[in-house]
Amino acid sequence: MSSHDLPNLFQAMKLLDDDRLRELCLHLNVANEDLAQLDYNNDLPLNGTFVGRVYTLIDYCKRHIAIDTLVETLKKHYPYLLKPDTPHQLPSCYETPPSREDLIPRDEEIDKLRSKWGKHPAAGIVGIGGQGKTSFASLFVRAWIGPVYWANVNHGGDQIIICALTIMGVEFDRKDYPKLGALSHLLVNTLRRNDEPWLIVIDDFEPRHLANGDYPIDGEMAELLYLACKEGLGHSRLLLTARVMPRCKGVDQPIGYHLDGLKPGQALALITNLLPENCPSEELVLRVAGKKYTDGNPYALILLANYLKRKQGNPNRNLEKLLEDEGLWENTTGELLDKVWKQMPLNQKQVAQYISIFPTHVTAEVIAGMLARLPKPLTVDQSGLDGLVESSLAKLDYDEQYELHPLLHRYAHRKIVPDASAYHYAAARYYLNQYTCDTRANPPQSVADVQLLLTAFDQLCAAAEYSKALGLLYRAIEDREERLDLYEKLDRWGEYQRLLVMQKCIAKSPVSALNKRERSKTMSGLGKVHKDLGDYQQALDYIRQSLQIDEQTGDIKNKGADLGSLGQTYSSLGEYEQAIDCYLQGLEIAEQTGDLKNKGVHLGNLGVAYDWLKDFQQAIVYHHQALEIAEQTGNIRGKGNHLGNLGYSYIKNGEIEKGIGYCEQAEQISSRLNDIRSQGHLWHNLGEGYTALHRPVDALACFLKAQFFHERSLQPDKETTRKNIAKLREEVGDDEWPALEAQARQLADDPNWRPWNDEQET
Repeated sequence: MSSHDLPNLFQAMKLLDDDRLRELCLHLNVANEDLAQLDYNNDLPLNGTFVGRVYTLIDYCKRHIAIDTLVETLKKHYPYLLKPDTPHQLPSCYETPPSREDLIPRDEEIDKLRSKWGKHPAAGIVGIGGQGKTSFASLFVRAWIGPVYWANVNHGGDQIIICALTIMGVEFDRKDYPKLGALSHLLVNTLRRNDEPWLIVIDDFEPRHLANGDYPIDGEMAELLYLACKEGLGHSRLLLTARVMPRCKGVDQPIGYHLDGLKPGQALALITNLLPENCPSEELVLRVAGKKYTDGNPYALILLANYLKRKQGNPNRNLEKLLEDEGLWENTTGELLDKVWKQMPLNQKQVAQYISIFPTHVTAEVIAGMLARLPKPLTVDQSGLDGLVESSLAKLDYDEQYELHPLLHRYAHRKIVPDASAYHYAAARYYLNQYTCDTRANPPQSVADVQLLLTAFDQLCAAAEYSKALGLLYRAIEDREERLDLYEKLDRWGEYQRLLVMQKCIAKSPVSALNKRERSKTMSGLGKVHKDLGDYQQALDYIRQSLQIDEQTGDIKNKGADLGSLGQTYSSLGEYEQAIDCYLQGLEIAEQTGDLKNKGVHLGNLGVAYDWLKDFQQAIVYHHQALEIAEQTGNIRGKGNHLGNLGYSYIKNGEIEKGIGYCEQAEQISSRLNDIRSQGHLWHNLGEGYTALHRPVDALACFLKAQFFHERSLQPDKETTRKNIAKLREEVGDDEWPALEAQARQLADDPNWRPWNDEQET
């Protein structure tokens, strides 16, 4: 085992407790003769910390050249700790609760939080930055009776959920769960069925979920919160830490526990624990501070102790003077921060500013990459980084990532002169340069695969480079058979809330930041995402704004695309005649401009509209025309969609076998492209076809497959499929239904089953 694997092994073993560590030693005695003399009581430092015992055990195995034995023993007896495909490493998102020994007991507050659980499966610890939310959560973890999974949202939501499922031992194919909501369903269902009481902790929840201002919107993990609150988690619980409680689709939001300042005794214990021995006595601290400690910000106290460690002269006088400053007791702790900043060495100030460019943990390598791309390149002063860590102004985790304390992070960012724009732009360039994966051979399958691009987008917005941010959103990403841009990829993955936040960031830019065509593109994108979110009136408003700009600029091509979006919104509202009018106008523009792609889109939309009007003959005409254009232009996904629509129209028109044939061709394409949304529609349509052919087993198996894909794409069509299953059951009869259902489920569970491959009717 190479040395770089050891940190991951250490992180895995920290999930154990003392009893399991003792048990592990016994397993190692049996597994390897060289470890037969290993004794838990004598060889591990029982008077030290648990982390120290883990370190010692790994070192013991390393000295006896038995790391491979340790890994294999963990795989055998504690399989949830290690990823099966890379047994020496955990998923990259895995973290452990802070294992600090200087935490102040808060038993009374923990009891209050525990009492709030009741029937509520999710709760949030809410408080200002530096209030001690993470420390409080780690204390709660120590009091939890079951296994714990701790994560931080500096990683993507899909990484967090995948990691949770992995350590729980759940086997699944990532391709079957391309969207975050589908993964959330799987995690919630797993917890509901699990007898073990898991505690899922998501620390520092809000950074990726805040809109402009400080109010969280439904973010990338909203579905997890919503499902946890709505459906419950069995014996398990979900705990968040956040500055502001996130919303959950406006309903069933997690209960919040507002964390107040430390009590006088707690604050006193904290500061005296941090101060060096020659600093003032506890009695003096209490006498000078008095009741102000009740509202004390724990981070302010840490800053205070750090300041006193460095200050020369009479520490009693310095302490008394500092404690009289009102800034110490305000949320901003502004005056104290000024004092700390003034006495910091210049190199520490500089690297603190560099770190503040990044919203979360960052490595020295990333900082250096950003500095190298400045107009006048700079270098990282490692001594400055070390000094920040030594003075407790920054933390360095096991993955060599640096993090400023939250109050100092914001303060240092404001101190960048003249402003931070050049640094943010350099950071964006660095992340874009790092996005080097060969997407033609390995196309991105999830948000995690494009995280570098999303981080670059955030940095471009922070640099006020809104035009470049918009260009990045529509940057082409290679796929196996298509060239999809970042917007289309996120849309296909169902990342509508993420798209909403990204486009709102651009939309709120100054008027001079975008030209009119860019502004139109932004309004059009906002309209599309609001349509996907079911907010049709808001969608109409944004699309009309885009159309108005199209008229001003004479951008007739974009006008045609906007008319298509407007028609789709009208169709969603059931206003099919208005939708058809929009499609016809868009079709006319596409023919004028020679825009074959949009011509095919408008023809396909017209076919769908006529399907809704039950004029299937006319729908078939339009679908055939759209299919011809898709084949002509090489639009693979469009071809699949049009084939599926043709299949539906033919089935509804009574030409069942012909319709099934078209659906068969469409299914082959959608399966190859891993288009989950289309597969749900196709299997539903096939279910209707086989119902009409009086093949109830095949029909039910198709409907069950449709449900499978509906769940993973979070489509509302699952209700229609459910009604069709109920109707089929009524036709079959309750007596024969159990046997038929068992047979159909067996077929549906086979990923390779296709009804048209059956040699005879079922």
